[in-house]
Amino acid sequence: MSWRRWLGPAFDAVAAVCLHATTRTVDCIPCENGCARSHAVRKRGAALVGICGYGEDCDDVPLTVADITVWEVDLSRLARALAKALGCGLTLAPVGFHRTIQVAALGNPVVPVVLTVQPDAENYRNAVAYLLAHLPKGFILLTPTKLGDANTLELLTKASVGFYDLESHLTLLPSGKLHSAKTADVLFAAHLPATKEMVRDAESARVWRLFSELLGMGAKLKASPAQVFDLMVFKKKTHAETAVACKCARSLITKRVAVIENHFDMTIEKLCDFASDLKDRLTTVKGDRYAKKKHGSPQVDPKEPDDDNNDDSDSNREEYVYENEGKDD
Repeated sequence: MSWRRWLGPAFDAVAAVCLHATTRTVDCIPCENGCARSHAVRKRGAALVGICGYGEDCDDVPLTVADITVWEVDLSRLARALAKALGCGLTLAPVGFHRTIQVAALGNPVVPVVLTVQPDAENYRNAVAYLLAHLPKGFILLTPTKLGDANTLELLTKASVGFYDLESHLTLLPSGKLHSAKTADVLFAAHLPATKEMVRDAESARVWRLFSELLGMGAKLKASPAQVFDLMVFKKKTHAETAVACKCARSLITKRVAVIENHFDMTIEKLCDFASDLKDRLTTVKGDRYAKKKHGSPQVDPKEPDDDNNDDSDSNREEYVYENEGKDD
C-alpha cells in the first residue's frame, strides 16, 4: 500500500520497470483517514480491514490482499531496463553491498557502472564508502534520486567518481519503459578513459588560448596579470609570496587573482593542474619561433599579436578593466 500511496498513478509504470510482489504481507498499514497512526490488519469474516487501535474516532479501512502485499525493488530488472535505455551492454554483477549491483562496464580500461538503491542518506553514505574502498580505480554511480549529504558528495568528487540520479537523466514512460535522451557513452563521457583524455585536451587547448590573451592584459601595470599568473601558477607561490615578489600590497594580488580567475572561469588552484601543459606548449612555441628565425621566416610572439590583427579597441577594453583599481598600483 505504501508504494501505491507514494507513486500514485505512476505505480503501474514503476512496477513494470523494477518492482515485484513478494509472498509476504504486512500486519499494519498507514492510516489514510487523518489520524496519523497505523491501523492493524484484521480479518472480519471473509474481508480484511485496517482497524485503529488507539481509541481515535477513525473509520476502519477496507482492504484487499493486494493492499497488504509487500513489494520490493528488483535490482536486476531495473539494471536491465537501465542498460536498454542507455544503449549499453548489460553486465550484471554483485558488488558486495546490499541494494547495490553493477549494471555495465564501459570504456577501456573498463569503468564499472554501479546502481545503488538506498532508503536514506546514511545507508547511501555507507554504500559510497564501501564502493570507494572496493573499487579504488573508479566507477560511475547511479541512484534513483538525488541523495546524500555534503560530506558524501565531497567524497565522490575528490575520488573523481561520476554520480548521476536517474530522476534527472531518464524519463519513465507510461508504458513502463525507461527513456534516456543520451546514450551511456555520451552521458558518462567525462568519466570514461577514452573520452576523459579528449575532454582534458580540449580544456587544455582552451586554457592555452586564454593564457595567450592574458599575456597582453595590463602589461604595464604593477603586478600584471601575466606576472601574477607566472608566480602563482607556474611557480606555485602563495598570495603573500607573490605580493613580496611583485613589491606590492597583498590586496593588489587579490585583485589580479580575481581578474585571472574571471578570465579563465576557473580557480588558481585548478589552473595549477594545467601548468605542465602550458609549459610544454610554451616550449613548443619557442622552438617553432627559433626554427622560423633560423630560416628567415617572420616570428610571432604570443605577447605581441600581429599588428594587422591588433585592434585598438582591445587595448582600450583592457585599460577599462583596470581603470577603477584606485592607486594601489
